[in-house]
Amino acid sequence: MELSNTDKEATSSGITFTNIEKVTASDNQGTLESKNDDNEFALTSDGRIDADAIRFTGFTTIEGNGTASLDASAISGNLLLLDDNNVKADFTDGNIVDITISGINEAVASNLLGADIAYTVKDTNKVFAKAITFSGVDRIVDTGSSGAVTSETSDQWELVSADNEVKHSGITFAGMRSLTGGNNTLVGAADNGDSYQLSLTGDITVDSMIFKGIRNVNANTDDTNYTDTVDATGAVTLQGNNAFGVTIDPNGSSYDINFSGIDAVTNTGILTGTTGADTFTVEGDNKLRSKGIQFSDVSSVLAGNDTNIADTVNAKAGETVASPESQKN
Repeated sequence: MELSNTDKEATSSGITFTNIEKVTASDNQGTLESKNDDNEFALTSDGRIDADAIRFTGFTTIEGNGTASLDASAISGNLLLLDDNNVKADFTDGNIVDITISGINEAVASNLLGADIAYTVKDTNKVFAKAITFSGVDRIVDTGSSGAVTSETSDQWELVSADNEVKHSGITFAGMRSLTGGNNTLVGAADNGDSYQLSLTGDITVDSMIFKGIRNVNANTDDTNYTDTVDATGAVTLQGNNAFGVTIDPNGSSYDINFSGIDAVTNTGILTGTTGADTFTVEGDNKLRSKGIQFSDVSSVLAGNDTNIADTVNAKAGETVASPESQKN
């Protein structure tokens, strides 16, 4: 059946029907076409379609003209992303036949499901993917291995307690591999301890998600119930309680990534103290604690050089403290 440019009017088998409110496909496999108008299609929760003031029942395919729009906010299931401008409405009810929709460039939907798709966050609850602008989005799940999110907003990335999930601009993303943009700030989960792995290029991996371009990481500050750890690469500099910076120098262009709320750091290497008075408590081989952080794999410590400020080392009980010169003999 083909829609016209007029409300309550449609054509089927060469017959134009006017002033109609309901159309039923006798075989429950009907196709609804929109070739000459930017029609707006709305799906009901029970699998029917509203368009041009007509309610269509038993239609499983919608063919838009390329610039048609879809409102799928009423369905409880996912809107599956297919090829460009094509989606499929999954009603999650075995008694309701899914509807395949093509030729749209705008859609309203709460839940999106895709595989190996590139998503661009345009605004709060709004993304662009597969040549379609989606609004009203609450959750996107990508089941592939290379789902990527690029954000054009100024919002931060917020980890949640579930693995491989992050919230950004009102949308929870699950199963993504690469995430970049926003305000370059990553916030830890409020009810979970997180592990951050820093690469030589400055990428930060959490679970299987790789965050690019991050400059600030604010982890959970509840160090009583949760432990936040960083696998560091580069020069580590203390900044205060549970806070430090790491200098990254990819391609000769150095910058700092600042961490706060951290409880433990591995692969520390060289540790530089603050400009104030620091206390370094040795806890084992290449392991010490300072400013509420346990540092492992420490090769050396460079304390502040202000002669008016005393930096203190608490050596491990029973351990011999030797100068570098004496160790050479």
